[in-house]
Amino acid sequence: MVFGMAVGRRAISSFPGLCQRIKQTENEIVKMFLVQTPGDDFPMSSSNRNGSTRTLDDRFIRILKIFKWGPDAEKALEVLKLKVDHRLVREVLKIEVDLNVKVQFFKWAGKRKNFEHDSTTYMSLIHCLLEAGSYGELWKTIQDFVRSPCAISPSEFSEIVRMLGFAKMVNKAVSIFYQIKTRKCKPTTATYNSIILMLMQGGHYEKVHELYNEMCNDGNCFPDTMTYGALIQSYGKLGRDDSAIRLFDEMKENGLLANAKIYTTVLAIHFKQARAEKALDVLKEMKQKGCAPTVYTYTELIKGLGKIGRVDEAYDTFLSMLNEGCKPDVV
Repeated sequence: MVFGMAVGRRAISSFPGLCQRIKQTENEIVKMFLVQTPGDDFPMSSSNRNGSTRTLDDRFIRILKIFKWGPDAEKALEVLKLKVDHRLVREVLKIEVDLNVKVQFFKWAGKRKNFEHDSTTYMSLIHCLLEAGSYGELWKTIQDFVRSPCAISPSEFSEIVRMLGFAKMVNKAVSIFYQIKTRKCKPTTATYNSIILMLMQGGHYEKVHELYNEMCNDGNCFPDTMTYGALIQSYGKLGRDDSAIRLFDEMKENGLLANAKIYTTVLAIHFKQARAEKALDVLKEMKQKGCAPTVYTYTELIKGLGKIGRVDEAYDTFLSMLNEGCKPDVV
């Protein structure tokens, strides 16, 4: 036991820097962060003209890494005269420190007098949490954001939906969609597209149709090519081929141009319904509109022709694909 204690005392005494740090008084800590004079070794970052905000310098970053967030970091803020504002919060959230330090600082700042988080600080923390894979804290922060007095812009609305989709939190994304729609911000076409694509990727095809109907009844936004593409694909997955074709025709009536993915989906549907000539008409229209067939288009075309016994045409299509510089896929 005596030996163990001796080793413990020796281990501490063998690190004079650590001993010095432990014994350091508050005044000494303050001196580490005094505003620079011309002879200081540490360069201060520039301040704005009215002196209200300083960009973070190495000394403050160092204390965050050493002491985490706590009284010492608060003292450093005071000595460096760093005003707690939205810019400072965003800068701290960019520092490469432990995620917990960022979260604790964010919460501390939110409790300060004369300060309230805005959408930029909330979104900065949300990005940090997503990047770190801290999905539980991500969800809590998004909920706090929605309940806060902060305004949420249409682009932030769409981004929140996309991030929850990325985190595989589909049900929560749908829930927050309706919360924001009710309390904060009307969804735009981009917002609807974000949630529709997320639902598509999650295989929630029925919900896609429901959101489309809401979008059409909203009055503030209208389906675009991305919307129609997701809907046509979802109807194809559900086996509602006639509905998919009707949407394809509706899209064109609305003056929207189909992309290669939409043409390919419709072409495949026609082949599935044994309507080879209509499928070939789709290919012809596609080329006339200046939309180049992709390897997936050619794959569906070759498969479709082969299944109905038109092997020679399938082979000719394969050769045409090669001549057009499109590398073959596995069929």
